[in-house]
Amino acid sequence: FEVPQNLVSDPGEKTLLLRVVSPGGSTVAVAAEGSGMFVLAESGEQKQYTKKVSFDYDQKPKPLCVYWQQTSAYASGDYTAIFYQNGYELATIPFELK
Repeated sequence: FEVPQNLVSDPGEKTLLLRVVSPGGSTVAVAAEGSGMFVLAESGEQKQYTKKVSFDYDQKPKPLCVYWQQTSAYASGDYTAIFYQNGYELATIPFELK
């Protein structure tokens, strides 16, 4: 995932939440690997996230790699990676596992 350039956002430490949604519609999550809950800013709905990542942001494009240790086998099919910051959805990236 690449964080885009944003000259309006203040530089400094930023935190993104990654939510990976399985083909069955559930969030891929393991509490021991850093999964947790957050609240959507617009609706107040609670959602589960897969992993939290913090990084230093300098307003320039920045590639990020989020590592995840799955504790069970992945199902084949279409997944979606959704990134959030401060409860707002930033990006949705579909991908397929065979």
